[in-house]
Amino acid sequence: MNSLKTYFIAVIVLFLASVATAQINLNSGTQWKVSGTYEPGWLDPSFDDASWVNATSPHNLDVSASVEPGVIESMWIRPYYSSTGTEDSVYCRIAFELRTNCINVAPFSIKADDRWIVLVNGVRIAGGVGSSGGGVAGFNSSAFRIGKNVVCVIGINGKLGGGGIGPHHLSCKGRIDYTSGPVIDLGADKFVCQGDTTLVTVNHNYNRYTWSDGQTERTAKFSLENKYWCTARDTAGCPWVDTVEVIEYPTIPIGLGEDTSICQGDIATFNADPDSVYKMYLWSTGDTTRTTSVGYQDNFFVTVTDQNECEITDSRSVRVFVSGTAVNLGEDTVLCRGDSLQLNAFFPQSKYKWSDGTEDSLFLIKSTGNYEVTVTNFCGTAIDEIAVQFIDEVIVNLGPDDYLCSNNQFELGGVIPAVSTYQWSTGDTTPTITVDEPGVYELDVVDYCGNEGRDEIEIIRELNPELSIPNAFSPNEDALNETWRTFVRTKSYFKLMVIDQWSKVLFETDDPKAEWDGKFEGRPLGVGKYIFTVEWDECLNQPQVIQGTVNIVR
Repeated sequence: MNSLKTYFIAVIVLFLASVATAQINLNSGTQWKVSGTYEPGWLDPSFDDASWVNATSPHNLDVSASVEPGVIESMWIRPYYSSTGTEDSVYCRIAFELRTNCINVAPFSIKADDRWIVLVNGVRIAGGVGSSGGGVAGFNSSAFRIGKNVVCVIGINGKLGGGGIGPHHLSCKGRIDYTSGPVIDLGADKFVCQGDTTLVTVNHNYNRYTWSDGQTERTAKFSLENKYWCTARDTAGCPWVDTVEVIEYPTIPIGLGEDTSICQGDIATFNADPDSVYKMYLWSTGDTTRTTSVGYQDNFFVTVTDQNECEITDSRSVRVFVSGTAVNLGEDTVLCRGDSLQLNAFFPQSKYKWSDGTEDSLFLIKSTGNYEVTVTNFCGTAIDEIAVQFIDEVIVNLGPDDYLCSNNQFELGGVIPAVSTYQWSTGDTTPTITVDEPGVYELDVVDYCGNEGRDEIEIIRELNPELSIPNAFSPNEDALNETWRTFVRTKSYFKLMVIDQWSKVLFETDDPKAEWDGKFEGRPLGVGKYIFTVEWDECLNQPQVIQGTVNIVR
């Protein structure tokens, strides 16, 4: 059998109107693909027909051949004859993509000077002989689907023998129109550097978007290499589908080596590109060469740019052993009960001496205390210490009860170390609150170890002192009104003194809550009037004095 070199291929012509409708042209022409050899799977839309040639017309056009009206080009196949007298065939296909199923399929017709068969997506639609084949029945929208589609034509040369047989030809005519729009397009595939993200935006504004990974906005963000697709719904409810592939550029890790320790005065050198795979370098030192050399302690990083314009960053640290200061155990710290802290004083080629005599670079702390280590090596000696405290309770102290002066406000509370949660009886959750009403205020706290603490404070409204000092009491051991006090409220200073008519001091105190039992040196005093003087600082810390009399009655 001769090898067929006749050509077929698909022409897809898109005409975009104001609503971005499009037309897919199935007319015969040089955009079809053709092969004279049968290949398994050629009826499948995803078949790779890259090795098939494009259809062409012969040099010697047979003008008498029957061509489908309206078709400019025909796909010509020269006759083939086998030595056994059997028929030969040619295989033609046109593959295209539909982005919606809202389509209208115009009648498809085919003419030939011999036998033919038409298939859509692997399903036989019709067949015929010669130009009498006319229209192809059943070629409608239900034969197509969103995504890849293929129309296949088999041309069969059934004429046996040789002489006088003219060229074998096929011609076809057909069209698919989108009935809605606009046509979706996600653009070209995206290339991203490893670890980066890329944005893909649908070219038109639709009513709704559903991406294959669950995103629902017009613009989607992707960071993983994969093929993604979007289904968008237009105002007519038609689904539009397109795909985009995210391709990741692999990056080559930077080989800076291990962190480095040096003695004071020495130099450490880092090489970001020993294999010469990058094209640009930028060090934190400002260097733009492959290597950088440093002689001080710090964390150093480099950003390199590879051939794909991808940037990769890596860092290393340099420790400098300076006699007396090279060891760093960290800041003093507070830990929870049951926790532990492991200290590491390691420095290459060193000896260690902890405060308890331990001689290891690692030291485990489980109790409150101050810990010190001495590190000795060929560079010299260094010492450092750390204080560690373990907490098992949280202490809350709102202070003593206080008095509220007129038109004043009180700020209660304050930041308590290690406390993570504050809860006031007012509903506030801040470390401090401001109050302007008398009452009892409670604070509950929880520290980061889970310990709970609580305190309360009473804010008392200032009373008129003249109305808060009783003028009589009866210390007659009947359990009623046995003692006397002033009930004066003070911010700080307080002094009370009671005297008789001869100015003898009978009772004296600096405690505003102290009570007088009507006795002097343990003996009851007689019925009568006694003079008192009370001094205090009121709620604005202004000194106040009141004098008066109190009666002892029996």
